[in-house]
Amino acid sequence: MRRSTGWAVALAAGFGWLAGAAPADDKSPQNAKMDVKFVQGATSGGLLEVKSSELALKKSVSADVKKFAQLMIDDHTKAHKELLALLKRKGIEPPNDLMPLHQAMLDRLTKAAAGGFDKEYWTSQLAAHEEAVALFEAEAKNGQDVDLKAFATKTLPTLKEHLKMVQDMTKGGSRGVGE
Repeated sequence: MRRSTGWAVALAAGFGWLAGAAPADDKSPQNAKMDVKFVQGATSGGLLEVKSSELALKKSVSADVKKFAQLMIDDHTKAHKELLALLKRKGIEPPNDLMPLHQAMLDRLTKAAAGGFDKEYWTSQLAAHEEAVALFEAEAKNGQDVDLKAFATKTLPTLKEHLKMVQDMTKGGSRGVGE
């Protein structure tokens, strides 16, 4: 818990939001906090997608799961690199650890038995993409930092496409979902 708070303070300081440095518009304190929450959630969520999908490539026997997992690795690695480059330009050191919720999801996948892995993977993908879409929509609409808003807006269609793919795969327990 202390580590998460430290990252939030470091991120806020990096964006100049401490000690009243935010612009004077009436929504800025709330929206500045949203930017910090976005950076934390987006970096952790991106890492979760890559790590869980790398695990899926190793543990799944389903061709559909493996195909989707590779797409997640490719797309989320690309987006994660873009976000890290953006943060670096701003002089902000991003968190390197998964948030507790994301770590718990990864731990469940790591412990999943071979026969139940695919179902657990789809369940985690559904939850992770629902969370990511909500996070990116909120940032695109209400974030304070122009660059973060642009990144969220640019990335959102891909996340929505991923969510639809997961929803389609989980309908009816088909194609590698329920073993």
